[in-house]
Amino acid sequence: MRKYLGIDYGDVRIGLALADESNLALPFKIIDTDPKLWDTLEALLRSEGITDLVVGWPISMSGAENERTNKTGIFIAELERRFSLPVHKSDERLSTVAARKESSRARVDAQAAAHILQAYLDSHGPYNTV
Repeated sequence: MRKYLGIDYGDVRIGLALADESNLALPFKIIDTDPKLWDTLEALLRSEGITDLVVGWPISMSGAENERTNKTGIFIAELERRFSLPVHKSDERLSTVAARKESSRARVDAQAAAHILQAYLDSHGPYNTV
């Protein structure tokens, strides 16, 4: 059984969302990007039985990559180095905008992670024929 962790990476906070083969992404929690980040992630991956990571890929509305994209690429490389799990990228355009409409300010990063993860599941799930 696949279990996904959606990640909305930020310099200060990281929003997280969970999904399994039901293909429904749910906001999970927000963690800080502090010195304990990697230990926190490792414990979470183990306790939740995560099989796949889905990271929001920040690009401009025109599709161009930028400084935020480069920082996220470094974060993804570190995920791949530390954990033996598949890491998938998912377009995160408008995920935060949508999350702000649906969630309290305190939960917006987790809600954005859920949007990122849901977009991935919708485009890669069993019902996608594209």
